[in-house]
Amino acid sequence: MKLRKMTKRDLKAVVSLEQRISKYSLNEQEAAAYLYSASIMSMVVELDKEIVGFSFVSIKNDKYVIQRLGVDAEHRKKLIATLLMNHVKENATKSKDRQTIEYVVREKNLGGQLFLKRHGFIAIEVLKEYWGNEDGYKMVWRPK
Repeated sequence: MKLRKMTKRDLKAVVSLEQRISKYSLNEQEAAAYLYSASIMSMVVELDKEIVGFSFVSIKNDKYVIQRLGVDAEHRKKLIATLLMNHVKENATKSKDRQTIEYVVREKNLGGQLFLKRHGFIAIEVLKEYWGNEDGYKMVWRPK
């Protein structure tokens, strides 16, 4: 398993992966906008030369904000999401200015909520109708 920076060659595979795992997926233009943004950390995880996970993380003045994190359904429970999350945590831990990680998770995404809780995130706010008719939970992580 290899964690590396996303490249232009990865876009189609990342968009295809997200379309398989999410009803609310990015299109290729939106994914490209993340990839080419100087304030976004775009990562992929490869397993046997196949992209099986990805993340887009905004780098703000005082925090990291996970915009997207996805893992192929066939490759879950292989610590791929943990590898991606630990990469963000390592960056936050090393930073003097950005030690907080923030993620807004859908109310209906119990698996995502539990994953974040296992990684030390705590819910700090309910965002009413954040996605139209669905609430979001703002969850944060800070080093201990």
